[in-house]
Amino acid sequence: LAITFHPLHVYLSRKTGRRSLSAALTSGLVVIAVVIPLLFVAGLAINQLLVLGQSLQQTFADGTATTTPWGRAYAWLADRLGFNVQQLVSLVQQHANTLAATVAQYTVNVAASVTSAVLSFVFIIFAMFLLFRDGDRIVAKVPDLLPFERARSEALLLRIRDVIHGGVYGVVAIALIQGTLCGGMFWAVGIPSAALWGLVTVLSSVVPLVGAGGVWVPG
Repeated sequence: LAITFHPLHVYLSRKTGRRSLSAALTSGLVVIAVVIPLLFVAGLAINQLLVLGQSLQQTFADGTATTTPWGRAYAWLADRLGFNVQQLVSLVQQHANTLAATVAQYTVNVAASVTSAVLSFVFIIFAMFLLFRDGDRIVAKVPDLLPFERARSEALLLRIRDVIHGGVYGVVAIALIQGTLCGGMFWAVGIPSAALWGLVTVLSSVVPLVGAGGVWVPG
């Protein structure tokens, strides 16, 4: 984050004339640019996940399990694979309470994970502020610590910077583009929970050998 948004910090430093103020402003802008869209998309995805769960619950509640798109999908699988949909629905209904109890057991663990993630994010912001403010001086000292000629050490640091830029702009940007396209495509053709699947596409697109195809091909 510090390397990626360093040009913004340099620009603000020229405008304000104060490195600490520029570092604070840049850190705040990074938080806004990352957290607010993430919270918005995550909230939308969670809402659609709840709607998806209600749809499945309604499917299992309908005796025929063919009144919703999910039910028709089950019926199609039953015809092709030769299993009884009603038996599957009954099995799910019988184990619904057990599943709910199992999920409840992990609620505390999930809450602890969220707390840990928030704490880690606070440390990330603090470290990012320090790197914005003192990064130039830190980087200037690194070549003296490397067992190479200074010219080669500086070239190595530049190469590391380019690799990080490539990773951020290449992987993350392409993942966001693929997630947006997939979510938009799902919404256009009427597939439920398009925003949820768009978010899943963003995550799956960075997984080797899976990619965005792991979501849009089944869709």
